Order: sequence, then C-alpha cells, then structure tokens
Amino acid sequence: MLTAQERIEGLEYELFVALRDEVTRTAPRLRATAQALATLDALASFAEAASLFGYRRPKVDDTLGLRIVDGRHPVVERLLDAERFVPNDCLMDVESRQILILTGPNMGGKSTYLRQVALIVLMAQAGSFVPAAEATIGLVDRIFSRVGPRTTWRAARARSWWR
Repeated sequence: MLTAQERIEGLEYELFVALRDEVTRTAPRLRATAQALATLDALASFAEAASLFGYRRPKVDDTLGLRIVDGRHPVVERLLDAERFVPNDCLMDVESRQILILTGPNMGGKSTYLRQVALIVLMAQAGSFVPAAEATIGLVDRIFSRVGPRTTWRAARARSWWR
C-alpha cells in the first residue's frame, strides 16, 4: 500500500510539473489573450454606458484647450432618482482662461463641478464617450483641482474630538 501511495504521489508530481511547464511555455500567448479580453471588456463597457446614458464622442486633439458644453457628472447623474442633473459648461485655454475660481455657498456644487470636469477629461483620454453635448479636449498628462477649506475643517474637527 505504501508503494502504491508513493507511485500516486510521483505521478501527481509529474503531471503538475508537465502542467507547469506547459503554462510557462504558453504564458506569452495567455498574457496577450488576457490583455485583449481586458481591452475588449473596457471598450464594451464604454460603449454600453455611452448608449444607455446619452454620452457623446469628444474631440481629443493636441491643443492646450478644454471646451465642455452641457457637461454632466457621470456618477451624480446616476444617483439622482426623480431629479435631473443640471448640465454646465467649462471653457479653458492657455491665452485667457488658465485658471478657474469657483465661489458660492456651501453645498452649492463647486466640488461636484471640479470632479465632473476631471472625470470628463479622464474619460475622454481613456477613449470613452463623455456625458456632455460637446467636448473638445486637448491632451493632458495631469489633472489638478483644489477643493478649499474642507480639509482644514476636517483637521479642526479632529483636533476638537480629542479635547
């Protein structure tokens, strides 16, 4: 019985080694197939979202400008039940509109607007259609936004907690 058990374990190890060697041999092809399937999955998801939610094809060019007409926040828009997200525009260029300063009351949508523009730019750069009536987006390598006193308020609140 011991000999039979040893033979079984030996055969299992041989099969394991053969399988391991075959996977190693075909790994480049497996990686390429996995990459192709991942790309196909991402593009199919982009297409489905564009079709379901009325996204439009942005014009991505090599300028330094940003023009979004009737842009919508893709996440907030999905979370609204009966209410409608009010679309808004963004126009930036290197000549006269390099910086946006947003002011308004608390809970007025300033942070949502910043994130909306960032998401639209990111979606366009990734090859997706975007939640806007029109969008012309230059190539970007970074997205910067600064949401003001919110971080200061959180730090002050944390300090008062320990008193």
